[in-house]
Amino acid sequence: LAEAYQATDRDADAIALLERSVEDSPELYSTLGQAYQDSGRWRDAATAYQNAVEERPQSLPLRSQWATALLNTGEAQRARDALEAGSAGNSRNSRALYLLSEAQRRTGDFAAAEVTARRLIALDPQALGGPRQLAQIFHDQGEHQKIVTLLEPIVTARLRAADAADITSDTFRSAYFDLAS
Repeated sequence: LAEAYQATDRDADAIALLERSVEDSPELYSTLGQAYQDSGRWRDAATAYQNAVEERPQSLPLRSQWATALLNTGEAQRARDALEAGSAGNSRNSRALYLLSEAQRRTGDFAAAEVTARRLIALDPQALGGPRQLAQIFHDQGEHQKIVTLLEPIVTARLRAADAADITSDTFRSAYFDLAS
């Protein structure tokens, strides 16, 4: 019923139904968290995801959703704690590694953020998320030459390859503009 409400743009009704239902069906906390997130209610989403994690503490995807909500409310330390408690740093989950690196960066632990970003790069050397995260870490430290050294070969190689799909991707354009700036 909540999905039907959302499909007909009755998000408030879906949220109200889910809020009433989670007491009897705690497995709905993640669905409630997603509904809050879709409505831009990040604090409520964080609380719902926290409750979902309490029901399934080993679920790294739920911890990642919780961390996303926490990062969107400015609670980087709590996001970091949630991910570290779920062993995100030892995972092969690129989303969890990215979020952990971001939380580490936002808490000012640049050394840990760099290590995590490099793990993300090693996990998928062709993806641009890791290099962009590492560039952001360098940017926060004012290490602009390191950004150039990191991004220039990536951008140059992709421009030479002239793969139209690759060049037009939002992530590539962002990396290109990171390098340019």
